[in-house]
Amino acid sequence: FLCHLPRFGCPALPAENMAPKRKAAAAPAAPAKKGRSAVVGKQCKDVAAAMKGAEGFPAHVVAMLGENLVHCFSTVKEDRHEFQVKVSSMVEEVLNSIQAKHEATIADAEKKVAEADTEKASREALAETAKETAASKAAAATSAKEALGAAESELKSAQQALKAAEKEQKDGDASLNAADEKKAKLE
Repeated sequence: FLCHLPRFGCPALPAENMAPKRKAAAAPAAPAKKGRSAVVGKQCKDVAAAMKGAEGFPAHVVAMLGENLVHCFSTVKEDRHEFQVKVSSMVEEVLNSIQAKHEATIADAEKKVAEADTEKASREALAETAKETAASKAAAATSAKEALGAAESELKSAQQALKAAEKEQKDGDASLNAADEKKAKLE
């Protein structure tokens, strides 16, 4: 059997006895489609993952929609079947509800930031007022300490003057008593 094949040195068979050769097939356009469908598939997985956080829809319905995204969106919009169009509108509804929820969350956060800014401004004004009050009280305390020091020195002076006056009175009383005793002896 092998001896009839031309590569083993046997004479070649006539061309009419041989099977016709297949022509080389042109490069298929599938890789471009496959690449596009891979991108669509990844995007659909991302959308399905985002849809899992949807509130107000049963979880099994959201899961069903997520599983059918690739089948729906891998077809060009103009070529979609009526059911694919319905699925895409349901997905749109779910995504719109998620977007509305996120926008409400953002609005609440912005409102809190605005309130916090207002609160911060009022607290800064209050802190500034407290600093001014503390500075004025410190100045008042300093002047009161100075007044206290002056009053204490006046008190010491007055006490010394009192002691001197008391000593003079004592000396004066002693001399008066001595004069009274002399007078009483003389009488």
